[in-house]
Amino acid sequence: MRKQMKISMAIVALFLFAISCKNISMTEVDETYPPPVTDTVYNSDHPYNLNVVYFVPSDITTNVDYEKRLSKILIDGQAFFKKWMMHWGYGEKTFGLLKDDDKQLVKIITIRGQAAQGNGWDYNDNLIKAEVDQYFLNHPEDMTSKHILVVTATNETDPDRVQNFVKMPFHGSGATSAWPGYCFALDYPAMDANNLGQPGTVGFEAMKWIGGLLHELGHALNAGHSGEKVSEKNDPLLGTSLMGGGNYTYGTKPTFITHSSAASFIKGQLFSETTGTFYGDPGLITKRIYAKYESGNIVISGRLKANNPINEISFNHIPSNNTGGYTAPGWVTSPVDVDSFNISMPISEIKEKNIENYVLSVVVNHQNGSRSVISFPYKYISNLPVIDFGIRNDVYNRTTWTATFSSEESANSGYKLFDNNAETFWHSRWASPAAPFPHSMIVDMKASKTIHGINFVQRDYGRRLKGIQILTSTNNVDWENIGQFQLLNYNGGQSINFPSAKVAQYFKVIITSNHDSGGTNASLSEISVY
Repeated sequence: MRKQMKISMAIVALFLFAISCKNISMTEVDETYPPPVTDTVYNSDHPYNLNVVYFVPSDITTNVDYEKRLSKILIDGQAFFKKWMMHWGYGEKTFGLLKDDDKQLVKIITIRGQAAQGNGWDYNDNLIKAEVDQYFLNHPEDMTSKHILVVTATNETDPDRVQNFVKMPFHGSGATSAWPGYCFALDYPAMDANNLGQPGTVGFEAMKWIGGLLHELGHALNAGHSGEKVSEKNDPLLGTSLMGGGNYTYGTKPTFITHSSAASFIKGQLFSETTGTFYGDPGLITKRIYAKYESGNIVISGRLKANNPINEISFNHIPSNNTGGYTAPGWVTSPVDVDSFNISMPISEIKEKNIENYVLSVVVNHQNGSRSVISFPYKYISNLPVIDFGIRNDVYNRTTWTATFSSEESANSGYKLFDNNAETFWHSRWASPAAPFPHSMIVDMKASKTIHGINFVQRDYGRRLKGIQILTSTNNVDWENIGQFQLLNYNGGQSINFPSAKVAQYFKVIITSNHDSGGTNASLSEISVY
């Protein structure tokens, strides 16, 4: 069903908003604004559409033909997104945009602001956002989705001054159940899509700022940074990722949307063809995850649980020399049997294997458009990955195991460490008086076993273990110290490998700290031995 909005004038009134969001008053139409466009009909095939705002600071005039110039940029961008969504097998999907196809105009809400550009904003968007939020509070009928693009006008024609002195807000962040997806870009007099590919400064600046606008829009549509695989970078039809360095190639050199970015877009509100509820907390729980290096591939398998179904899972490898993830190559897989996954990623596709430290960012994309992110560190040594996160599968049976604790809550007692359910957990005594550090547990395995290491599954929320000491015993009297370790702060399994195998019936874990900012509580979901 097509959505239609008819207005008799493109600009009928402008509002002057107080930064404090109080005492909103009406002001006259500025003489610098272009003549009103009559009989404009905005249509969209989407029930939800991008809110496009043109914000004019109080000490700035509108730039000539901004409606036409920005409309072309966004209509071209909509086609660009559709091209790459089709490439990755999602069909002719792109973000919703209210536009008049005959006039090639996009619906743009123009706000004459009270905030002044002054002598530089240092990327501070608070003043602008307060006025835009107030506009939509006063005009809820104009709010067509939870995604907002704010293009701020500057009259500066010197690109270096725009970037280094004026410092306009230029960034983006995704939507959640509580917050809209906001992105900020700018408009300067020469920002024209027709300048893309032109030689010299004019073409370079158009590429940077127009490509940058679409890059930040990608963030507002819930994608993070992503780079290219080796084969993608070398493919003349692909080139550079828009969500990587694409703001320095868009419109001039091959630029594309990665599969991992597309996977974040596809279930978002603006890509939906039906109405629904979006971005609610999916309640993700990591039941199991295990990684290994095998025959030139990083292999990861696991099982997840979520209140909102999982659509696809992305795996992005972020090198320590680019923690923003701009150069991170990514893979995408679909869950098997609803909640399990298995993926093999050839390291030949990862360019920077001379970088020692990496973070594997596992992005779980849900059916309601929300994203859950779990991060795991790993290393490269001599150009080969050393994978030491996750939990081992070759564990001993725990049916008869028992444990004693220095303290516990009756509702969260220790037997829950052995129930194969990551949603239940042991918790130290938090009721007054709360038990202080250190906490300790002694596990009786009921028979002597050869121990190579211990698996820990951290709790989903809070009180995760940090500093621990591990000891083993054959008789629960004489203890051998295995060492002190630190567990990582993520809601999944991780293994502590012993320096050498130990024969024991008992093992003890002494907990000396947690990952919270304060308090002395500790909590753990599962523990096992291999």
